[in-house]
Amino acid sequence: MKLSVQNGCFSYRAGQPLLENISFEAEGGDVLAILGPNGAGKTTLLKCMLNLLHWQEGQTLLDGENVGAMPARTLWQKVAYVPQAKQTSLFCTVEEMVLLGRSSRIGAFSAPSKEDFRQARAAIERLGLSHLSVRRCCELSGGEVQMVLIARALSSQPGVLVLDEPESNLDFKNQLLVLDTIEELAKSGLTCIFNTHFPAHALRRANQALLLGRGGKSVCGKTCDVVTEDRISEFFGVRAVIGEMQTPLGVYQDVIPVSIGCRE
Repeated sequence: MKLSVQNGCFSYRAGQPLLENISFEAEGGDVLAILGPNGAGKTTLLKCMLNLLHWQEGQTLLDGENVGAMPARTLWQKVAYVPQAKQTSLFCTVEEMVLLGRSSRIGAFSAPSKEDFRQARAAIERLGLSHLSVRRCCELSGGEVQMVLIARALSSQPGVLVLDEPESNLDFKNQLLVLDTIEELAKSGLTCIFNTHFPAHALRRANQALLLGRGGKSVCGKTCDVVTEDRISEFFGVRAVIGEMQTPLGVYQDVIPVSIGCRE
């Protein structure tokens, strides 16, 4: 499934563009990472892209169909959105939370079907959460909650998965778990789009990157062309070094910030 944004523009205040002429496309098998400093509009972009906020100019297309003209029920059968995870006080179980992902496929006055339960349990098993099925969400760690939210999204059988900072506030192990999951889902044919504060995560996992800056500035393309030392300096105001590390498991790229300030 292909999702594309064409010349998207959005601002909260007249004369102060937040997103300006944003254009990109991602299709099945792609991982698109969206990066930028705080306040650059990363979460706003996702919301505009999914019609939770409305583009002031431009449009989002899903397999060529304008998302803005699409019934919400139809949209959420095709696209799943995982917001930033926060510790939840919800008393529902993991299975009940994941079953909520089937909402767009259950009639307003209908009970979940056997197929709905089957898809929810399949998503739980796929993400290795079976041992938590009967646990209350309020009893889980932040990393576990994040994985439950991804399972909830997958239970809807989407063609496009959109995640807002899925690895933020997680320890190393859970960061890797989330990133591995995104990569595996893309390999299975999903279109995956995620916001991140970590340029190294984009370099290692995403084949495309969109870099947002303040005042509507942006650049999009292959990750290796977008996430560079010069671009990090320009967009983040930080001097950084991008290097490769030889490890027993292979060669990995890393991004190391070394000082505040732009390159001369």
